[in-house]
Amino acid sequence: THKVTHIYAVPLLWNNVAKGVLRKAKLQGEETYEKLLNACDLSIKIQRRLGEAGRKFVSGMFFKDIQEKLVGSSVQFLISGGGHIQPETLKIINAIGYPLYSGFGMTETGIDSVELSGKIDNRLDAGVGKPFQPMEYRIVKERPDAATGELQIRGEAIHSGRMVDGVYIPRETADGGWFASGDIVREVDGRYFIEGRLKDVIVGESGENVYPDELEDSFSELPHAENICVVGIAAKGVYDDTALIVSIGEHTGDEVKVQEMIAEITRINGLLPIYKKIKRAYISLDPLPLANGIKVRRQKVKEALERGQGRFEEIDVRGGI
Repeated sequence: THKVTHIYAVPLLWNNVAKGVLRKAKLQGEETYEKLLNACDLSIKIQRRLGEAGRKFVSGMFFKDIQEKLVGSSVQFLISGGGHIQPETLKIINAIGYPLYSGFGMTETGIDSVELSGKIDNRLDAGVGKPFQPMEYRIVKERPDAATGELQIRGEAIHSGRMVDGVYIPRETADGGWFASGDIVREVDGRYFIEGRLKDVIVGESGENVYPDELEDSFSELPHAENICVVGIAAKGVYDDTALIVSIGEHTGDEVKVQEMIAEITRINGLLPIYKKIKRAYISLDPLPLANGIKVRRQKVKEALERGQGRFEEIDVRGGI
């Protein structure tokens, strides 16, 4: 018989797996939960010191039961791609002995890179590695001293064109055959890190770029929230107001639960750096639009808010500012 050794999935799956592991531990009591967290910290230290041998050791010694309840012990390689993954997810899944790596690819270009280092710290920092042959990466920056820029890709795997309503449209490339990905990236020692989509980046009054994916991580555990998203809402002048939108599904109209959620939003907002603080927050009385039933369509939410469409109730989070 053959066993599963490799799994490739979007971040939503891995985020849910990690949350499920933590949730089950919490249900067994605070002591069990604390033991799990301590075991995870110890696992990371062992893997940092012993590498692959350390991973196999912690898998059999600490987390065999957890692995058997998930996808078994035969898995050798996990890849997360297609979007931003939460740092806590990378920590939990790698700690329990599953080697979860981040990768990057597009429908138009295929899978272009995956982190391949055996070092656990390179798995935990969500780098997507270096481009595979024959693909090439370059970063196009707005100014030379910028830390990030748009990722452009060149290589034989790029699509030749697309069909739209029966009409063939050739691919669009820049000088030298470079294809614009629409993703904001940074590069450190030849390794690439995806910061977010170009169209989603928020530029506030401080002039600092705010990446919605990163900010959403801070609010990912809001009580009673069904879906959340962060967008930039047009304000006066050239800057945007950073806004958090939450849908709470069946809890809509439950004043006690709404107030619990608002209190947590305010608390978290108060802990954020000044340039990352949200300036507006809304409860959506309708489900937020999803792409493929998975990821909130930020631009649709942004357009609805700016045009005064949809059913949104603004809530006061000034206590966190």
